Amino acid sequence: ATFHRFILGSTAGAASTFYTYLVVPQELGGTPAQHDIQSKDPVMLGAAGLDPVATEQYYWRAGLRWVSLHPFAYARLAAWRLFWDQWRLWPRPRAYAHSYSALKWISALTDGWIIPLGFIGMLWAWPLRVWAARAEAWPRLLPYLFFWSVAATYGAVFTMIRYRFSLMPWLLLFACAALARRLARAGRA
Repeated sequence: ATFHRFILGSTAGAASTFYTYLVVPQELGGTPAQHDIQSKDPVMLGAAGLDPVATEQYYWRAGLRWVSLHPFAYARLAAWRLFWDQWRLWPRPRAYAHSYSALKWISALTDGWIIPLGFIGMLWAWPLRVWAARAEAWPRLLPYLFFWSVAATYGAVFTMIRYRFSLMPWLLLFACAALARRLARAGRA
């Protein structure tokens, strides 16, 4: 609304992030190597001096052009992001201002147990017995559709652990479903 134009993305910078992590391997993101790659990339050099709207449009065009030239590399990257990178149990090693070892422990004690238990809960809560009555199946599928559509969107553009925060409440619910089902089978619920 501010620029009186449509901008794809919820924040300024979605397109530059999309393009950046097509040409910069994500494991190098946030390291000095990223700056080196960006300083030599002709597309990034061509964005200098553009206003915010023009910059977004420029990077979306450049990113989509890259995807059209490398469709299999992009499909492999998006699949890696969706099925692996998004679910890392701790951040990549970088030059953090605090202890990387402490970050790993904090991550393992929080997401480290929620993520696997959440995926087990997804499997256990899957409404297989509802498929006979298809009208009843749709409401049960909505959490799965929401969860995987958000995860796929991040996988298509960029993955960073903080972006999965919107998915963690759903993983907590699925993890609770897994625990409740396990306790019920053990006769404790």
